[in-house]
Amino acid sequence: MATTDAATLNPALEQFIRESVVKQYNRSIVSTNLIAKQAGMGKNLAWDVSVGTGTGQVFDDGQVVSTFTVDTEVLATMAWAEYGDAFKITGLAEDAAQFSKTQLGNLWMYKMMQARERAGKLINDDLWTGSGTTGPQTLFGLTMSSNGPLSASGTYANIDRSTYAQFQGITLANGGIPRPVSLSLIEYGFEQVFNASGKIPTYGITTSNIWRLLCELAGGERRIMQEVYVRGQKLNIALGFNAVEINGVPVFKDISVASGYLGFFSDDSIMFEYLPTNPARVARGKVMATVPVAGLPQEQDMTGQPAGSGQPLIANVIALPSQGNFESWMLDVTLGLKVTRPNAHFLIKDIAFRAE
Repeated sequence: MATTDAATLNPALEQFIRESVVKQYNRSIVSTNLIAKQAGMGKNLAWDVSVGTGTGQVFDDGQVVSTFTVDTEVLATMAWAEYGDAFKITGLAEDAAQFSKTQLGNLWMYKMMQARERAGKLINDDLWTGSGTTGPQTLFGLTMSSNGPLSASGTYANIDRSTYAQFQGITLANGGIPRPVSLSLIEYGFEQVFNASGKIPTYGITTSNIWRLLCELAGGERRIMQEVYVRGQKLNIALGFNAVEINGVPVFKDISVASGYLGFFSDDSIMFEYLPTNPARVARGKVMATVPVAGLPQEQDMTGQPAGSGQPLIANVIALPSQGNFESWMLDVTLGLKVTRPNAHFLIKDIAFRAE
């Protein structure tokens, strides 16, 4: 007797695909989300720096004043960098996808969000390892050995550190020889920052491997923090912000951090500055929309809570010329990494990796 079994019926059955498209890649951008963002203006990213070693005077009663002191103001400037990505969809692809009950049913939105993720990941990578090269201009990465924002030598933001030593960054290296991370080494970094700037770093960022080693440090049980406040906004593990407490300071892990590095930062002395879009460009219709590329969940309005004083990093969605049955777009944000006080942060490099 003939039997209808699953094997023979299977080719004739309707295919049901789950709604979510499951991502296999990791484009998390912890560092870029954590760092503050602010709008800039003008032909470049610029700020004034004040340097000086004077400490004041003591006067005799009725003394005629004849000695005058002054601090020196120096202009810091950096070129804007333009980051983003581009994508193209054919008319046939978008017409066919409209009937899908998966996320691909809104193909343009899905592809735009993927472009947003790719742009954010490159910014996050270059935040740490950008070379500062031109043509096109890239970010000056935190781990640059010379001319970088946290290096002790070279010229950063057109300020020569051999002339203005107070503009030097603090990097604790070991001559390229890997050494274990220790509380003593970290506390020494805090000491150097306090002596140079009078500040205490507010958060740290490192690799996942070093983060695990920090959790295992001797000298007191390390506390894995369930909730952390950055700029008054509450972050938690569920939102992707894993933190371990070191000397009362939360340390986060990020896949973009260069191997062997641990950095501590003072939140009010490092930020992304971006160039807002001229409203005339929006009025002409080529700038179709704006999307947040990075920011804390509240800054991106992803939690339903008030954004407070923070703001996200915003990119334009720009329509490109398309001659044929396809359309193309680019995401674009003009920005710079602005480290206003290099001596308010410190990097530890040459930390040994441990597999298990």
